[in-house]
Amino acid sequence: MLRPRSHGCAGECGGFSLIEVTCCIVIVGVLAALAGPRLLDDQPFVQRGYVDQVASALRYARQVAVASGCDVSFVVNGAGAYSAAQRAAAGNGITCAAAGPFSQPVVWSDGTTLAATGAPPSNAKPCRQASVTFLPRGALAGGGAPIVLSCGGFSVTVDAGSGLVTEP
Repeated sequence: MLRPRSHGCAGECGGFSLIEVTCCIVIVGVLAALAGPRLLDDQPFVQRGYVDQVASALRYARQVAVASGCDVSFVVNGAGAYSAAQRAAAGNGITCAAAGPFSQPVVWSDGTTLAATGAPPSNAKPCRQASVTFLPRGALAGGGAPIVLSCGGFSVTVDAGSGLVTEP
């Protein structure tokens, strides 16, 4: 006797068992629990932004030294705040004093002071404490080895001979 076919299945119908589906859901859940926080963590991006900000300020301080013909001091304190200043104007008001304190704040082209007075963003590690003085030709005062500012997992390097600022 001939039997009728049941809905297109010739012999066996394939599919997933309840155990297989449950195992897949558990595996996906464990992977999501482990990988999810890493995907949502913005700390590396915040840290990189802070390092880029410090490098940009260093580059600008060097440019001001070259353009003005005056020494520029750039200081990063232990909390990660930084500032830049030039020596006071000489007696004629046109040139800078050859020696003395760095008392004239460096300003951005928009008139704001080149400084970050507060701490870096909350989940960024501050750069180590450092002091850099750019000469009017752009090089670092004292020459010697390059200065490396370590900031969390990133660093900013200032070449002693040219004063060029790089971020590896």
